Amino acid sequence: MEKQNDVDALERDSGAAEAIAESLSFPEVYRMIQAGEEVPGLQQLEIKPCHDQPTVSQMPRKSKPWEK
Repeated sequence: MEKQNDVDALERDSGAAEAIAESLSFPEVYRMIQAGEEVPGLQQLEIKPCHDQPTVSQMPRKSKPWEK
């Protein structure tokens, strides 16, 4: 049940943020980005490098048109 409450809260927050984001013009968003301000309605992703070795491809390479 707690997970559902989290989902409901996230939907309410994103709905309000989307309404604010829709009211912003392009120059306003541009100014916010240039000033380093947070733009409402954008999801902040926590993307970090994994530093693992790349895996070997499992799919065969497609032939080039001249190789057919």
